[in-house]
Amino acid sequence: SLKLKAKLNPGIVLDVVAVPFGLGHTSYGRYAKGHGENPLRIMNNRYDSINGIQALQSTKVKIHLVT
Repeated sequence: SLKLKAKLNPGIVLDVVAVPFGLGHTSYGRYAKGHGENPLRIMNNRYDSINGIQALQSTKVKIHLVT
């Protein structure tokens, strides 16, 4: 699971969650360590059947509101 702040964006469809890659460092020094979440942790290990690259475009998620 990932714990993130959510922000509604009018440019994204309502039933879609977008999480940027490039954060979620577990190392890389004191300024980067512990900053953000890495969405690859919850991605299914699937590959595109045509070109063989990792399928990073989709995975199913459940959203829980925490107050």
